[in-house]
Amino acid sequence: MTTFEDNNIISEEQPVKKSRKGLIIGIIAGLIAIIAIVAVLFFNGTLMPAKMMLGKAVNKGKGEFLDQYKQGYEVIQKTSKDVNGDGKISMKVSIGEQTKQVLASTGVDLSWFDSAQINVDTDVQKEQFGVKIAGSINDTSITSADVVLDSNSEKAYVSCPDIFGDKAIVTDTGIQGQLLSKSLEKYSNTYSQLADKYPTPEVMEKIVTKYSDVLVQDLKDADVKKSKKEVKAGDVSAKYYQLEIALDTKTVDQVTLDIIDVIEKDKDTKNVFENALKDQFEYGAYSFMYDSFDDFWADMIKNLGETKTKLKTELDAVKKNPEKNEDMGTLYVYIDNSMETKGMHLDIKNLSTKDYSFEYLITEDGNNSGLLINGKKDGKNSFVMEGQGEDKSDIFSGQYKVSVNDKDVCTLAVEDFELTPYEKSKGKVKIKLDSFATDSFKGSPMEAFTLADYVITFDTKSNNAKMDLDVKSGDASLLTLNIAYSFEKIEDMSVPTNVVDPNNLSDEEAYNAIKSLNLTSVLGNLEKAGVPEIYYKKYKYLSDALATGDDMEIANALHNIHGGSDGWDGAEPLDEYGEDNPDDLESTKRVLKAAADMPFDDFAELYRMTEGHENATDEEIREVQEMLKNL
Repeated sequence: MTTFEDNNIISEEQPVKKSRKGLIIGIIAGLIAIIAIVAVLFFNGTLMPAKMMLGKAVNKGKGEFLDQYKQGYEVIQKTSKDVNGDGKISMKVSIGEQTKQVLASTGVDLSWFDSAQINVDTDVQKEQFGVKIAGSINDTSITSADVVLDSNSEKAYVSCPDIFGDKAIVTDTGIQGQLLSKSLEKYSNTYSQLADKYPTPEVMEKIVTKYSDVLVQDLKDADVKKSKKEVKAGDVSAKYYQLEIALDTKTVDQVTLDIIDVIEKDKDTKNVFENALKDQFEYGAYSFMYDSFDDFWADMIKNLGETKTKLKTELDAVKKNPEKNEDMGTLYVYIDNSMETKGMHLDIKNLSTKDYSFEYLITEDGNNSGLLINGKKDGKNSFVMEGQGEDKSDIFSGQYKVSVNDKDVCTLAVEDFELTPYEKSKGKVKIKLDSFATDSFKGSPMEAFTLADYVITFDTKSNNAKMDLDVKSGDASLLTLNIAYSFEKIEDMSVPTNVVDPNNLSDEEAYNAIKSLNLTSVLGNLEKAGVPEIYYKKYKYLSDALATGDDMEIANALHNIHGGSDGWDGAEPLDEYGEDNPDDLESTKRVLKAAADMPFDDFAELYRMTEGHENATDEEIREVQEMLKNL
C-alpha cells in the first residue's frame, strides 16, 4: 500500500527524470556551441596548425588569382576582337608664363607660344601603312598631311593639299617590300592575335594548381612556426598570423627540383611560353639565336636538366650528412583571419657574400589601409615605399613616401582612384620631389621645375585612354602635356594616283614643280597663330617669289632656303641690298661668295636664268665665277 510519503517520493522522482533530459539537452547544446567555437577558431586560424594554414592561404590566393584572371581574360577577348593596330593618338603641350620667363633667362624667347598639338591617325593594312597627321599651334590649325608606305611598290607617298594641291610626292622607302609586309603583319598580329596568346581560364587553373601543389607539398617538410603579430605599414596597424618558414638547403632545393620537374613534363606550360614568345622567333631577338621555338625550349630544358643534376647532388649530400643542410634564410608570411595573405618578408643569407631582404605588406583597419615595400642589402635600405590611404565607397585616396638608399626621393599622393580590374581605371597621382632631387638644382633656371608638383590625371577604359600631366608651381601651371589614344577602325587609306617623283624629273620639270607649290595657306596660318616671322621668313620670301613668277626671284629664294655652301642664314634677295648700307653690302658679298662656291653646272644654270645672260658661254661664266671667288 502506497503511503503519502511514498507518493511524495514518487512525485519527487518524476521531476528528476525531466531534469536528466534537460541536462542531456544542455550538454548537447554545450557541445554544439563548443564545436562551433572550435570550428570558428580553427577556420579563422587560431587553432589551425601552421602548415595547414599555409596550405589554405596558398589555395585561397590561387582562387583569387584565378577569379581575377578569368575576368581579365573575358575582357581581353572582347576588347581585342576587332583590333588590328588602327588607332588615334593626340598629344598637346602647353607652357605657362613662369616657364616663358625661365626660358627667356636662358636666351630663348617663347613669349608668343602657348601650345602645340599633333593628331595622328594610323591605318594598318596587309600591304601598306597609312598615317594622317594634323598639327596646330596656339589652337590654330597649321596644316595636315597623309603618308602612305606601300610594300608592293616599296614607295612612300606624301600628300599635303595645302602645299602640293592635288598631287602627292612619291619617293623610295629604302625598305624591302617583303620586310615591310612582314613588319605590318607583325604589328597587326600584335593586336589582332593578342587574345590568342592568353591561355583559357581552364588551362590557367591546371597550370597554377600544379605549381601551387608542389609548393604546399614540399613545405610540409619545412620548419613552420605560427604566431600572432602586430605589424604596421604607414600609420595603419593590424594583427595578423605570422608564419615563419625556415629556408634551408633541403627545402629550397626540393622546391626548385620539383618545379623543374613540372616544367619539363607540362605541355600546358610549354604552350603558354610558345604563344607568348612566338613572334620573337620570327622577327624578334630570339630569331638571331634560335631557328624555332622548339630549339629554344630544348636548350632551356637542357639547362634545367643540368640544374637538376646539381640539386640532386646537394640533396644526396644533405641526406648523408645533415650538417650540410645550411640555413639559407627565412620567409615570413602574414595571413588574416579569412586566410588571405597580406604580405611577406623574405630574408636571404650569404647570397654572393651579401644578405638581402624584401618586405611587402598591406595592413587594414576598417576603411584605412597601409602599404610597405622595403628592399634591403646588408641591413641597409636600398628602396622603401611606405604610406597609407582610405577607401570611401570604392574611391581610394592615399599618400606614400619613396626613398632610395635612405634618401627621400619623392612623395606620391593618390586622389580619387577608381579601379575595375582589366576594364577601367581613373584617378589622379601627385608627385612632389624631395630634397635628394631638388638640392642640386638650387639657383639654376630649372629650380622651379624641381620644386613643382607633377600632377598626373588618367582615365582609361577598354581600348581608350586619356592622360594629363600638369607641372604646377602653386596655382600656376608651368607645363601641361595632354595625351589621348584609342584603338579603333580607321578608314582605309589608298595610294595616290596623281604623283610627282622628284628623283625622275628633268631640271625643267623640277623647276615647274617648285613653281606649283602653294605656301600661302600654311604661312597665313602661322601668322594667325602668332608665330614670329623669323621662324618662317625664308619660306615667306619663297612664297612671295612664287607669286611673282620671276625666275630670278625664285632662284634667289631657293638659294636662301638652302643656305649655300657658307650656310648664310636669313639673307635677303640679291637685288634688294642697298650699297650704301655696310651691313647690306657685307651680306651681299656673303651671298655672292656662296654663289661662287657652287658647283660650276649649278652656278651656270643660275647665271643663265638672270636677265641678259641666257646665251652666256661656259668660258664667260667661269670668268664671272672666278671673279666672285676673289671678292
